[in-house]
Amino acid sequence: MPILVPSSPRMHDSPTSPYVTGRPSSDSSPTIHPYSPSLRPSINHRASLDAVSLFRLDERDGDFSGDEGAGEGEGWEDPDGVSVEGVKHVELDLEAKQYQTPAFHSDVLLLLRRLRIIHWCSRDMRPSNLKIVKVSGALTNSVFFVSYQPTPEGAGTPDEGPHAPQRGFSTSSAVEASTSSSWSSAGGSPYRATGNLWDAPTLLLRIYGSTSSTFISRPTELRTLHLLSSIYHLGPALLGTFLNGRIEQFFASRALTATELRQPETSRWIARRMAELHTADMELLGPHSKGLRGETRDPTVLTSIRDWAGPAREIVMTLAKLERDGDGAEELKEGAVGMKALKGWVKEFDMDKLELEIAAYTKWLKRYEEGEVMGGKKWKMVFAHNDAQYGNLLRLDSPPKPPAPPHHAIIVVDFEYAAPNPLVHDIANHFNEWLADYHHDTLSHSMSHKHMPYPNKDERWNFYRAYWDVSRGGTTPKEEELEELDRGVRAWSPIGSAAWALWGVVSARSQVEAVQKGDEEYAPEFEYLLYALERVKMFRDNLWSLGITI
Repeated sequence: MPILVPSSPRMHDSPTSPYVTGRPSSDSSPTIHPYSPSLRPSINHRASLDAVSLFRLDERDGDFSGDEGAGEGEGWEDPDGVSVEGVKHVELDLEAKQYQTPAFHSDVLLLLRRLRIIHWCSRDMRPSNLKIVKVSGALTNSVFFVSYQPTPEGAGTPDEGPHAPQRGFSTSSAVEASTSSSWSSAGGSPYRATGNLWDAPTLLLRIYGSTSSTFISRPTELRTLHLLSSIYHLGPALLGTFLNGRIEQFFASRALTATELRQPETSRWIARRMAELHTADMELLGPHSKGLRGETRDPTVLTSIRDWAGPAREIVMTLAKLERDGDGAEELKEGAVGMKALKGWVKEFDMDKLELEIAAYTKWLKRYEEGEVMGGKKWKMVFAHNDAQYGNLLRLDSPPKPPAPPHHAIIVVDFEYAAPNPLVHDIANHFNEWLADYHHDTLSHSMSHKHMPYPNKDERWNFYRAYWDVSRGGTTPKEEELEELDRGVRAWSPIGSAAWALWGVVSARSQVEAVQKGDEEYAPEFEYLLYALERVKMFRDNLWSLGITI
């Protein structure tokens, strides 16, 4: 899933973002805690799993109108109906498009005060001193970094003189703050002065987009994010929520680049991080439900395909009508902005054929799991990330401090699609992402341009051995075990591309609506439809290599 985020700064010396990502993302962005020794709760820590009871699928009544303090509570009601204890919530919404206006700065400061974020409650703070940097402007969310820059004494207001340099928010201070009850001023004045306005940490602000619910269950996402942080110490502290977004802890880091994925050491670190995530308690992070295969949970990638196929078909039918009836045909032929290469797209994508191909593949996959083809087997279901592309893999600005292992310099973000899947699916999806370059000047959507080659055997074995070292407690895999794992990755490789193809089509809804309206001013931030076509081609190439036909 592509993510749009600019280049990687340190907040104190650059106006741009510390995250460099790829495809336009959805809205959540949890971060793996750099100092988590294990993702598996210890026996003594098991009592903390009682925190699950804090999530209740019921709606709360409450009067959130009134003065500045109204709407605050230690338990909050999500718009989707999930109440969570221990996370501050206020009834306030933000308009992402207004982020450069004084009113937006005032609203953000008011929000942080109401949420009682530590060091952000001083009445000495002025909205004009907020520095708000837009990080991503994807279809389904907007992300900003919020920092405070006190005006040097004698320099006048921020508009009249130089800004003081913003100090970086070190990972160690972030970790300390996130585990401290001082994030909330329970029992004290929410507006106490800090004594030093420099102490206000950089924060991450997420504003949800109107279409995010197509792909993402907000209750599930927030539940996962909160549990990863509070129980496993994985990810940013969830500092508070508001009507259409949330505030998260910020880590000083940068995203990996496409070429860094294939560096041997970096690839081993990614493998170790993935193996650690795969040890997480799947039943804790994702409530169990019976799948279509009986008592066994269906892989989420298959249920996602079923969920996304209907909306995708509607959009394909709309495009087909535009071509067939001539309504908007001129835009398709000549090209409204962003639509130049779409003539013939409907025929080449071929939704009817795709659905038949997916059905044929799932039948083949059942035979693989029963050991009838490729010496297959049913692989272990794990809590998988499902989108481990280079833009979702960050490297800390500073190496982790001992006793943390070196590979904890890698932080995994954007868990909006994290869910149960076979472990080989997560690895297969990551290897497919080696072909992408979401920062290419003209072909950021392409997976067939050969930006980078698929990992060769030595590169795959390097990844597998590191993964195995964590998942199997330091044992050395035999060659036949590596070959079996590789066959599993190959068997599960096609279905991820089918899912991302449907995702691309559904994500293009606003693009297609612009063509319907003849809006020549519309410029898509990413070529979702062309990306969808690239993923369909990958899917069909994978089927051919496995000998699957319809």
